[in-house]
Amino acid sequence: MATDYKHGLGPIENNNNSVPLILDFGGLTLRPHWEDPGWIESTQDLCENPNLLLNEPVNVAIYNHIFYPEVYKELVEACNVLPKASHFVTTDSVDKASIIQAMHSRWSCHRDIEIRVMPNRGRDLAPLLCAWGMEPAQQPVVLHLHSKVSSYNTEFGTSWRQHMLKELLNSEQHCTAAIIKERLGLVIPWPHPLVAPCCHWGPNYGRTKLLLGHLGVELKRYHPLSFPAGSFFWCAGATLKPLLELGLKIDNFAAEPIGQDGFLPHVLERCFGFLPWITNQSIAVMASTEHKSCKIVRLPNPFCEDACYYEIYENLLELYLQNHSDLFGGQPFHMSGPILTGP
Repeated sequence: MATDYKHGLGPIENNNNSVPLILDFGGLTLRPHWEDPGWIESTQDLCENPNLLLNEPVNVAIYNHIFYPEVYKELVEACNVLPKASHFVTTDSVDKASIIQAMHSRWSCHRDIEIRVMPNRGRDLAPLLCAWGMEPAQQPVVLHLHSKVSSYNTEFGTSWRQHMLKELLNSEQHCTAAIIKERLGLVIPWPHPLVAPCCHWGPNYGRTKLLLGHLGVELKRYHPLSFPAGSFFWCAGATLKPLLELGLKIDNFAAEPIGQDGFLPHVLERCFGFLPWITNQSIAVMASTEHKSCKIVRLPNPFCEDACYYEIYENLLELYLQNHSDLFGGQPFHMSGPILTGP
């Protein structure tokens, strides 16, 4: 059963789903209540659709950026559950490319692989958007992965990477079918418990608003934010088309090392949560639950209930100003900081 929220504002109804929204301290972000997984049990599961079956397996295009080759075995073995797949791999040196090729030959059940060498800029998203031209937009189903390692906390980075892999590849056949039959443009993993309180705007709202403006989207701070934190996700290739058409170049991305937040890759990560609605699709979250191995649940359209979102945001902001901090998500240190202002 979903949590009984004290503020009494109620959830947003979206395609028979009830997705509770909270105000996160980080950049004053309206977002799903990721810290409480209880509500997903009461939402409509796309996996239960009896028509969600495909006669033939779809060939999945796996775009995988590998900065740390030592992680490739784990990633490629996880993808062996896919009946059909083509691997499109980027890395930052010829030597690493040779290592990846050898590991793929040994550990992957899929023979189709192409490897390209890119400069070490833009983390995993610059290679996706700059290395392959418009090809990703032509793929029916895309799985985006990378050798996620957190240099500041190795144990946490491993846990985060393995969590995302587990969530996304727990019901992959239902996921590919849902992307094709249910017009899902993006499927994100349920955030890692330590990441959930950080799924907010942070310092990225202004640049995200500017970038989405180039795509014809007028972003407001009260629009609910759902995005693939860690940038592991499934998507329809068509979802990527608006970003690919921007023609970003590798030189648009800052040279490494960059900080943990506030740079173009972090902005793009948040933009992904809005792309499906630009292409007349929707977004869903994949999650393991206590009673089922996996659920796929559609998330709210951030633009379809504009007045309702504005009212919820304003009411929660008023409670925030009255110091009802127990009603909100985010990291505790945000409580002592200044309230962010802006549009």
